[in-house]
Amino acid sequence: METVSLALRRRLRRVGANEFRGKCPLPTHSSTSSNDSFSVSFTRNAWSCQSASCIAARSGRVGGNVFDFVAEMERCSIREAALHLQHALPENQTPRATSRNEESVAHPPENRPLSFTLHNINHQHPYVASRGLK
Repeated sequence: METVSLALRRRLRRVGANEFRGKCPLPTHSSTSSNDSFSVSFTRNAWSCQSASCIAARSGRVGGNVFDFVAEMERCSIREAALHLQHALPENQTPRATSRNEESVAHPPENRPLSFTLHNINHQHPYVASRGLK
């Protein structure tokens, strides 16, 4: 979402604390005269385009959420848009080592012992056994 929001903020002007307006970036937008039909609310995670060309191209729908926006921009399904956003987020990207001999930059956090003792645990329970708890 951050990638999408940064790109949009560069093209739109601020009209409120978290509201932006400007020319529609959607590929379905074919109007050359409307320069202020597209609006975005980052607090509501919603957008809309009031131009007749966008509304007609989207079967009467005026706007939507971030998934709808990415699906329109990328001309893909909502599922594909969600996957695209998932892979675009920095916390979902796997760090890569710079060479074969170097370990990955990110190390998993150490699993420290609990600061308390658990009592009455059935170690034969399938879940406990499957997790390898001792």
